[in-house]
Amino acid sequence: MINTLFEQAINKVLSLDKSINFSEVNKKVVQLIIEDMPFKNIDITMLFQDKHIHLLDNYQGSFDVVLSMSFSTIKDLIQKAEVEQLIRDNKIRIHGDVRTATLILDIIKKVNFDFSKINQFKDKAVGAVKDFLK
Repeated sequence: MINTLFEQAINKVLSLDKSINFSEVNKKVVQLIIEDMPFKNIDITMLFQDKHIHLLDNYQGSFDVVLSMSFSTIKDLIQKAEVEQLIRDNKIRIHGDVRTATLILDIIKKVNFDFSKINQFKDKAVGAVKDFLK
């Protein structure tokens, strides 16, 4: 359920910005590891396809790239921090295709996110996980 809501939210935000070009990342599979979540790391597997991001559950294949970072680093990206500096500072770790990683990080940086709504989503997601674990 959380994946479906998250996927819909991401694609809605992406659909609002017509300048985002997925052609170079089309059919790429990316794993995003968010490291500072309350209970454990969160692994999100994404397939970029035809201007949409599909979140994949139980993906068993290989990844084009794995990106590891904290939620605060995602916030830094959204607030237009320099990708290269975040990589140099080891706030973003890349395993795999560096070009694909750079393109995806640039997409994240381009999107005009409303961060207050993202925090609300994070709080709802954490609440849902807590309820599930009870």
